[in-house]
Amino acid sequence: LAEELALTLHGQLMVRHADDAAVIAALDSEQPAGVLMEAAAEAGERRLSEAVTKLVILTEHSDEVVALRSGAALGLIGQDEEGVIRALARMTEGPNPERHLIAVHAMGDIGGPRAMRYLDTLAIGHPEEGIREAARAAAKRARQADRNADTGSGSGHDAPPESP
Repeated sequence: LAEELALTLHGQLMVRHADDAAVIAALDSEQPAGVLMEAAAEAGERRLSEAVTKLVILTEHSDEVVALRSGAALGLIGQDEEGVIRALARMTEGPNPERHLIAVHAMGDIGGPRAMRYLDTLAIGHPEEGIREAARAAAKRARQADRNADTGSGSGHDAPPESP
């Protein structure tokens, strides 16, 4: 536990004050998990589109936190690319509901027809009601963002939730 904490702190120190190129370089899968998880989070916060390819790969990392932060970062960056949506869809496989929720929220942030199609499928076919509900909410949010983009009224992300 102490070693894991030390690696995480090392990752924070190494990445937080690094320039964008260093953050992207830190996403090399040979790095320790502590560095990878912090680099993924930082890439998402900075919305580094150049990091997308590496983040897609890291969604399948053996360290759960690295995979989760990579999925969340993809949502923050928001690129509606087939490879991104496929990586997030793969995160919804298996028994871990946290991975499913991260992927669902990331797809809701990304929006676009591919993400909405997959969210609609999850909203009907996922075995867990909580994930189905999250998928419905994410699809609704994505559709609203698309409508706002079409009308030029801005994003609905900061708006309060609508009443049912």
